[in-house]
Amino acid sequence: MIAINRRLKKEDGFTMIEVIFAFVILAVGIIGVTGVFAYSGTYVRRAAAREAAKNLARSKLEYIKTLPFYRQWDSNEGDRDRDDFYWRYEGGVPQSNDNQLDLSQSSDEYVYGQPYIEDWDYEPVPGTGDGQEQPHEEKLIVTVQYQDVDYNDDISMASMAVATSGMDPGKWVPKEPNLELPEPQYDRPKNTGGDTLEMLRVNITVHFEEFQKVSDSEYVLSDVLVDPEVEVLPKIYYLDPDSVVEEDEDPVTIEIHGEGFSTEELPEVILRRAGEPDVDLTVTAPGGSPIPTKVNAQIYDTTGMHGYWDLWLINQPDEHACVLRDGFRIDRDAPMINSIYHAAPGDTGAPPGEVVTIDGNYFDERSVNDCVYFGSRKALAYPVWNETEVQVVVPGPVPPPGSGAGLWVKVYNDGQWSNSVAFTIEGTAGPVVTGLDHYDGEMGESLVIYGNNFGDMGGSDKVEIGTAQATIFWWGGQSAYGETIGVSIPDSQIAVVPVSVYKGVVESNEVGFTYHPIITQLDPDSGPVGHTIHIEGKCFGTAQAADHVEFTGINIYPGDPEMISWSETDITVEVPEGAVTGYVYVVNDGFRCSDPALFTKPGG
Repeated sequence: MIAINRRLKKEDGFTMIEVIFAFVILAVGIIGVTGVFAYSGTYVRRAAAREAAKNLARSKLEYIKTLPFYRQWDSNEGDRDRDDFYWRYEGGVPQSNDNQLDLSQSSDEYVYGQPYIEDWDYEPVPGTGDGQEQPHEEKLIVTVQYQDVDYNDDISMASMAVATSGMDPGKWVPKEPNLELPEPQYDRPKNTGGDTLEMLRVNITVHFEEFQKVSDSEYVLSDVLVDPEVEVLPKIYYLDPDSVVEEDEDPVTIEIHGEGFSTEELPEVILRRAGEPDVDLTVTAPGGSPIPTKVNAQIYDTTGMHGYWDLWLINQPDEHACVLRDGFRIDRDAPMINSIYHAAPGDTGAPPGEVVTIDGNYFDERSVNDCVYFGSRKALAYPVWNETEVQVVVPGPVPPPGSGAGLWVKVYNDGQWSNSVAFTIEGTAGPVVTGLDHYDGEMGESLVIYGNNFGDMGGSDKVEIGTAQATIFWWGGQSAYGETIGVSIPDSQIAVVPVSVYKGVVESNEVGFTYHPIITQLDPDSGPVGHTIHIEGKCFGTAQAADHVEFTGINIYPGDPEMISWSETDITVEVPEGAVTGYVYVVNDGFRCSDPALFTKPGG
């Protein structure tokens, strides 16, 4: 810049070299800018060509949608519908066409078996590159294929819309004309089994010139069309939300998304679960106008409804229904521990095998996955589990005598964790039983006992179940739950018995085991209504409110007038009104005897 300013102050001006150098710099800049504009122009022309191809494909798809899905063919009128590409009527015989849909505006010029052609504003024809127009070049090709599945049973529009081009080609089949029908019905779309086909996949391919009339590019548009006469059954895809926390105040609105929902009348929505009454939900239309893909349902009180529910949607007035199994879940508040103690409140330590009590709330009834953890140790035995109290056998391993292991205790219930409370597992020298592999069964079954301090089996070591000594299969195996002993369950007359391990004269703690009831005979095994019957057997237990006798389909509970007495080995009842010839069962502590006794009622 300084040199230029000095030069400008001189009268003799620029030299020729300086002028030439300036023009070179200017030319380079102009060439660069021209290249940018040229590239931009090329890109714009390419984009315009592709957009024109898209518009042509879309307009052709919209035109196809205006055609009737099916219309009876008339050779005199030349009616066309969406599936006319599939066959032609020639020489009095329907013949398969070449998978091309005749959409030409001039049917006189169209030749069967050739692709459908529609010229548009590019010359020469894409792909030739020689500047010469050539007839019947592939510019726009339309193919339509049937899908040989039932719309309502096998597929939905939602799944087809994801990737129509990726569907199983084996399901897309030509239509087979039914020659047994009258002539106008020859081309009714059916598969080889005679089932009417309900769906068409339309593929539209546009070949276009992208740049400089030599590049043959391609744009493909696909869609699936459903016969409008097909009755679309309701389907539920998902719920939003699909779970709520149990409460009894504010209503909860559930958005139900799917298809085929009735719009003349709002559908009925029900929550349903086995053994419980149906819960009717209040249904409203989103935005105030019914639509076939979404409805809103409100539930006002979920108290006591925790768990999974089936959600049913029933169209009105045709009552076509669909269900989302276990589709809606009502959660409870998380379990809460107030205290844990051994012998008395405040006693927060015990050795493995002892029963401790956890007081709190929201423990609910125990399911198979509900449990208590002592640190990382999962307890195995639960003598009591209800809404506000859990009694649990402290798990191993056993610390050395005189020592203890401080840890945190938590309750896991229905997918939720409680708060943690401190507890100390105390050391002990004797054998400890921490659990069993199952807590009910019958004589002769195998049973695995888990625990600690079993050691090697000595000559006086044994296992007692009730008052009987069990046959031992092995002693001192190892598992994730500690040491193991395998035994055969001995006979018993009593339903609920303790299981304990002896190391010499040192006895372990006891863990409960329940025998299933067994009927040995009825005395007598027949009689009229009101006749006294003795049910003899074992392991009937002590009668609780839910225990009962199933007498040929009629339940007799403790306290019923037909129930005379109940003991571990004998139940006395009167033949109830309505009894018939059939089987008698005993149900104790939820366990039903596996071998019922046959009762015969005179006259049937």
